[in-house]
Order: sequence, then structure tokens, then C-alpha cells
Amino acid sequence: MSLLNRYILQYLTMISFDYQKTRLPNEFLILRHQISTINSVTLEVVVRAGPRYESKENTGLAHFLEHMLFEGTKRFPKSKELATHLENTGGISGAWTNKENVVYYVKVPKWKLEVGFEYLSEILFNSILSKEAVEKEKKIIHEELNRRNDNVEVQIFDEWFEWTWGKDQTLGRSTIGNKETINRVTKSKLKNYLDLFYQPGNMVLGVAGNFNSKDVLEYCHKYFGHRSSNKKIVNFEKVLFRSKHKAVQIIQRKTQQVQLVLGFVTGVHYLHPDRFPIRIITAILSLGVSSRLFHRLVYESGLAYSAGAQNWTLTDTGFFYVYGGFSPDKITEAINIILEELQKL
Repeated sequence: MSLLNRYILQYLTMISFDYQKTRLPNEFLILRHQISTINSVTLEVVVRAGPRYESKENTGLAHFLEHMLFEGTKRFPKSKELATHLENTGGISGAWTNKENVVYYVKVPKWKLEVGFEYLSEILFNSILSKEAVEKEKKIIHEELNRRNDNVEVQIFDEWFEWTWGKDQTLGRSTIGNKETINRVTKSKLKNYLDLFYQPGNMVLGVAGNFNSKDVLEYCHKYFGHRSSNKKIVNFEKVLFRSKHKAVQIIQRKTQQVQLVLGFVTGVHYLHPDRFPIRIITAILSLGVSSRLFHRLVYESGLAYSAGAQNWTLTDTGFFYVYGGFSPDKITEAINIILEELQKL
């Protein structure tokens, strides 16, 4: 995931520019940042939901629902009608599911701001979730799962999460789910999930761009203010790291390149004071061509086409890993270089 796609709440509360914060009577939180030099506005709704709130039997439900909200609403029953309503204005939309959040966004010209609010309100609160669309979506998500399984550069991270945390914990399970859990999805399950998590008190709206604050607040009240937050907000169980008897897992695949993830649990959550040093460490190792790890593995040694380091900070924990793709006969050399650079720190 690119840095641009960090969820709005964490992003706006940690960088230095000014923003306005408003909470509606129904607990819907709004963060606003004005940029007068552009002619567009981006809206992002972050829902506190996702894989960490799922059971083994319902793995992948949050991701499935994310897909379904673009399949038609009461006002726009067909997916193309819904998309055309936004895209005819020059707007774009999208969504993604993180471990702890589901994010929906639109970007519209500043003179079509209300269309962006209307669109988000439609998909979040008025989606049809028809049985026919659910069955069709199962086929689509199966293909997404097949694509992931065919791409070892992507699959290696699911394998690492499972190896690190175990399938009995939510962080050890795939965001997409598996064939069995995908097949078990029903309209009823999706509706229950929607009712439980998609309530104003469990959401944050980020607004960034060229807009009039009075208009934003008016549209927030109009499209989000009438929804109630009567239900209890659900929390997930804290994750527990269990030490391994062996520190290495090898998965055999018929590929010409070996994918490597070498990582460890830091415990640095997203409000931990060490989140800043560990960001700098990650940048020193892999941000840019001149970074220590990337330059050694790619430019000096010629061992990889892509390699780097990444740091994740979650609500209750954090982890760090180095990754890359290497020739099978060069994997030992690559590991030695990685360990040397980590030791230097």
C-alpha cells in the first residue's frame, strides 16, 4: 500500500498542517483540511472494521462487504448507474480493506462537492446487497484470491502473517478469506455486519481540498447527521505473539525467484513514542535509491530487482520486516547483507 493510502485519521492527526475537527451529535467525526491551490476535493470515510473483527468462520466478510457496496443502492439499483452518477461529474471512487479499517473514498471537482457526499451516503447506508449480486461477487473474489495465490510476491505476506501470529488470531488470517469462507457469505451475514459496524460513531470522515467549510458541515448533517449510533461499538481481542521453536519457515513453490520476508514483532503501536524513530529507521534502510538496504541489495550486489523494509503500526502492536525477491543461489548472500545492515543500526 502506498503512503498516500494511509487512513485519514492517523494521517491528519500526525502531520503538522492545520485541520478542523467537528463531531456531530450522533458521534460522526469530521476532519477538514483546506487546500486552496487545487480545484478538487477528496472525501474518505474510514470505518473501524475489517479482518481483526472477524471470526475464523467469517474471515473475509469485511472485504466482501467492501466489494458489495458498489453493486447498487436504493436510488441507483445497478452498479453502472451508481458509477455513472459520480463519474459523469469527473469524479472517481474506490475502497480498500486494511487489518483494522475499511476505507471508502471519492474525489470530485470542487463545484460537485455535494455529489461526493451523496455518493458516499448512498453506498454506506442504502446499498441493496441483493442475493444475485452476492452470488456474482463470490466469483469475482474467488478470482482475486486466485490472482493472489498465483503471485508469490503478494502471497508471501499472507504466509508471513500466518506464520507469525497463527490462524487462531485475526492478524494471522488473510484479509480476503479463503474459498470456504467466501462461499459461506450470505446477504444476511453482510447485512448484520453492516448494521453492527457501519454506524456514525464508528466512522471518521476526512475532507481535504478546495471547499467551503460551511458547505461541508451542511452536507455532513444532511447525509450523515440523521443516522443514529445506538449500537455498542465492537472491539477486537488484543493480539498475542508466541515465540517460535524454529525461526524459519520455507514454502516450496515452482518459481525462478525466491521471495523472502525477514521480520520481527516490535510492539510499537500507532500511538507509541517509538513510532517516529522506527519510521526513520525504515527510511534509512529503504527510502530511495541511496538507502542502505536497497542500494546494497540492488545497486552494489545486483541481487534483487526490488527489495526494502516496511514498518506497520496497529492499535495494540507493531511489526517490521525486510522483503525482496532473489535468485535461489543468492538467497544466503542476501540474508547476510540484510543481517549486516540491521546489525549496523
